[in-house]
Amino acid sequence: MQMRQILLVGAALLASTSTVLCAQPFTFYALVLHWPPSVCNSLPAGQTCIHDIPESFTVHGLWPQRKDASPVHPGDDECNENFFTATRLDNILKRKSFYTNLKQDWPNLLDEAGGDPTLWSIEWNGHGICSDLQNDPLAYFKCVTVLFDDRKFKNLRQDVGIEVGQSYTLADVQQKLKGKYGVNPQIACNKKIQLWEIRFCYKRVEGKEPVDLQDCPKLSDTKYPCDQNGIQLPRAPAPPPSSTPRMYALMICCDVSFLVVVFVSVFLVSLSFVDLFSVSLSLPYPTACSGSSLIIKLTHG
Repeated sequence: MQMRQILLVGAALLASTSTVLCAQPFTFYALVLHWPPSVCNSLPAGQTCIHDIPESFTVHGLWPQRKDASPVHPGDDECNENFFTATRLDNILKRKSFYTNLKQDWPNLLDEAGGDPTLWSIEWNGHGICSDLQNDPLAYFKCVTVLFDDRKFKNLRQDVGIEVGQSYTLADVQQKLKGKYGVNPQIACNKKIQLWEIRFCYKRVEGKEPVDLQDCPKLSDTKYPCDQNGIQLPRAPAPPPSSTPRMYALMICCDVSFLVVVFVSVFLVSLSFVDLFSVSLSLPYPTACSGSSLIIKLTHG
């Protein structure tokens, strides 16, 4: 009987310990920045990027992370269910002064319905509701713009001295980032060994916005590892040629031709009081507009 009680107590303690380990709160945030050309080079089949791909780092998201660098997921104890659709989120964000910065710093790189708000909604519903700002989406999105602009991450590539298209060792990139920002971020690469994401870690102060940078617990992502000997920032592909100038020229052609026809018609009508037996005018109409000729014939009655 005594042995049975000991075993029951031991099992209860083990279960309690496991619960504590699984439910431990997140300890830091990751401000995830990505290089747009690398993002567009790693899309699954069926997805495409927008035409004007930025050639500067932009925001992917602000993610609550646990001590082991694993993300906090919706459904975990820290998260609520304060979900927002893209339309609803955009309606409350576009009235704020930071909306312009948000669109510049955190654009949706995918060519999909909804544009930027679609990405914002995905990030809020996947990460924002698990943050310390889970009840205030305005504070969450404003916080991201402040963190991005405060550190001037938009000019990150130029500031750390990484040239587009040039190959660097992973150690070189880490050293450059450490020299500029004083901390070690986490680096992730896409399947083509291109620098894909740089994740800056911020200390968590429970109930408050993240402010202070810290070293990331893991400097590389095991799921998206980088080649130790050679990674690079690819260039953005050239946008496809636009047909707008040609269409504009065609419209001008048609408009001018129409005006000429009207002018000649009015002029001929003004001469109708003259005792003329007939006036015939054959006016070629530009083939670029209709491919036919317009014939105006006025006969004296």
